[in-house]
Amino acid sequence: MDVVHTLGSGIVKPSAPVILPSGWAQVNGLGATYRDVEAEAALVACGLARRDSAVLVLDLVGSVRRIAADEHRSVAQWVDFAQRLNSHVFPAHDGRVVKSRGDGLMVEFPHVRAAVAAAFAVQRLSLNYNDPEPLSLHMGLDSGHILVGVSDIYGQKVNTAAILADSAPANAIVVSQGVRDQLADGFETTWEELEPITLKGTCEEVRRFALALSAPAPVGDWLPIGRGLLPTIAIVPFEETDFGMGISALGDVLCEQLVRHLSLLGRANIISRRSTSAFRHSASQPGLIAARLNADFALTGSCSLIGNRVDSHIKLYDASEDRIVWEIRRTSPLKNLLEGPASETVLIAAAMMRQIMKTSADRVLADVPGLPNLRSYTLLLGAMALMNRQTRQEFFLARRMLDELIERAPGRSLPHAWLAQWLNLSIQQGWSDDPSLDGKLALSVCQTALDIDPDSSLALAVRGLIMTTVRRETDAARHLFENALRSDPNEPLAWLFHSANRMFAGDGATALAAARRAIFLTPFDPSLYLFHAIEASAAFVMGDYNLALQLSQRAIRSNRQHVSSQRVKTVALWLLGRPEEARKSGATLLSLEPSLTIDGWRRRSPASPAVATLFADALKGAGIPEN
Repeated sequence: MDVVHTLGSGIVKPSAPVILPSGWAQVNGLGATYRDVEAEAALVACGLARRDSAVLVLDLVGSVRRIAADEHRSVAQWVDFAQRLNSHVFPAHDGRVVKSRGDGLMVEFPHVRAAVAAAFAVQRLSLNYNDPEPLSLHMGLDSGHILVGVSDIYGQKVNTAAILADSAPANAIVVSQGVRDQLADGFETTWEELEPITLKGTCEEVRRFALALSAPAPVGDWLPIGRGLLPTIAIVPFEETDFGMGISALGDVLCEQLVRHLSLLGRANIISRRSTSAFRHSASQPGLIAARLNADFALTGSCSLIGNRVDSHIKLYDASEDRIVWEIRRTSPLKNLLEGPASETVLIAAAMMRQIMKTSADRVLADVPGLPNLRSYTLLLGAMALMNRQTRQEFFLARRMLDELIERAPGRSLPHAWLAQWLNLSIQQGWSDDPSLDGKLALSVCQTALDIDPDSSLALAVRGLIMTTVRRETDAARHLFENALRSDPNEPLAWLFHSANRMFAGDGATALAAARRAIFLTPFDPSLYLFHAIEASAAFVMGDYNLALQLSQRAIRSNRQHVSSQRVKTVALWLLGRPEEARKSGATLLSLEPSLTIDGWRRRSPASPAVATLFADALKGAGIPEN
């Protein structure tokens, strides 16, 4: 099949004039002069539609010589081969045979990966045909916008695929640069660049690449040192369902949004979309995606844009359990999906991260004696999740997990910083047997984290919080928060702990602004109750007791075990002139912290004298004992 250019239903030699359907002149990019609306109208008038496709052209090598040597067996061999392609190979990859002409085929596929998989399947099937002699094929592949008619396809990509097939060496799959750019080198395919060719009748040079199957890359041979302290997530661009709207790139946009929001959370290694794009049509093989990218989790999905609404279906695959652990379907207005700090992609990212943390915590709880056998990221995320649950048993299990992690990776800053935060929480929650000793230990652990990484925003912020809450050096701690925010202005905990520092210093307005900045950066954080608790305390310092009550109740709805939120709720009710409700809240507070006394609270609180006196008097009125 000596194909040079294929336009319309016939074979067009380079010297032949291009005959276009009636009404199509100046529409397909050959010197278009109509405006876009007129061009589209002309396309519709002649029954043509635009769409993105991959076009594969294959041609039998030496057909004239083969037929001359043994006509009957050569023709029978080709016909049987073509029938098996049409009945089995192409349908298995969603291929549609556009034309079959003698000793060649042209096939349209919905995307590049399907076309590439089919091309390799064609190669494998050809190995079974050796009579009267082995089948040998030329194959060419291009992709992009094409024009689709009732019984044919048209356009530059169609022409290029035919030219690439015509120029291909025997038994080779030759693709355009556009196709190559959609494949990841080493993921099922490798390529070798061939000499470029010039399109006949033009001065345009076309780069060509010969594809070959690749062996799987060995897992783990390129992992960066210490990578395992955080899980690695591969977020694959969503597959788009085209309802005649054309390709919108929405799947890539959603992927990029999720990558950005998860990166801001700072709790995972996120693989770049530049690497995951090669897997966009492999959603049914999340295990393969995770294995090839050395990922602990793979997020795949599909989406469709209908009018101004987006239907999406998202799945999270856990490689360690070899199963889908989370799945969500949503229908949303497009603007809600993409716009603002509380957009639905933020919600999806946060929900996914919560699921990963929950999965890690559940894995630990299911196998407590086997802590040393668990993955490092499971220990870290599991500890973070259990610290947020605020039950004594799970809280102290989190300490064991952090100790195990530090023993395993003593040269990493992150586990030390989180251990310091655990010690601080144990003091604030009233669960420390020796607050003074634990406070000193927390500062020492923080210093270890900073010795390892002097610019660690988290370690600087935790040290500042401990100096504020344990050492009561409120003003001296302020520079630590400034350094933390200078190191990473997007670290939510640095803003949150800065808020606590300003709140204890009596600067309620600055504290409230800092707390809201922290919430802006992580509006669906798994420990959001803590953010609202500090926000409530800032409102109390400002004298806005109604707001303090609302925010403390919001924190309690997420975590009723959090005694700081219960304390703010109790004093806010008392100062709002609601004594019966305040005493009821005080009884709840004492059930959570039976050892609570006003003297004990004042000894450990770093609040300014005026704030501490007001707070203590309200606690006393609500029924908290003096000593």
